[in-house]
Amino acid sequence: MTDDPDFQRRKTDLKRLQNEDDRRFEQRVSASIFVEVSGFDKRGRFFTEHTATTDVSIHGCCFHLRQDIALDALLAIQPVVPSAGSSGEPVLFQIAWMEPIERGAVVGASRLHGETSWCVAFPVAEEKGSAKA
Repeated sequence: MTDDPDFQRRKTDLKRLQNEDDRRFEQRVSASIFVEVSGFDKRGRFFTEHTATTDVSIHGCCFHLRQDIALDALLAIQPVVPSAGSSGEPVLFQIAWMEPIERGAVVGASRLHGETSWCVAFPVAEEKGSAKA
């Protein structure tokens, strides 16, 4: 999969977009987690697509999606391989932002309901004005 030129181009596009405009207000971690995304496209048709996150936060994630969806669409997202201790059930997200790219869009989604278990350690946010040791 990593030798696929299409995959490499999307990965490069995602990095470029993330470097151009940091849209998140909380700590995030670069993580490629295979997820199943389900929802309704702009035509009202149900879809399920497998993709991978590029980064995750406690309350959201970023990924590439080939479907044509509305900016405020609701999506059910679940890791393809559930982590230990997670229910394995889909979690409800809403599209927070979208950036069109060739063959789809880069999507930022915010968790609305449910518990996400990304199986990653998030950095502890440093308080403003505190000195580093």
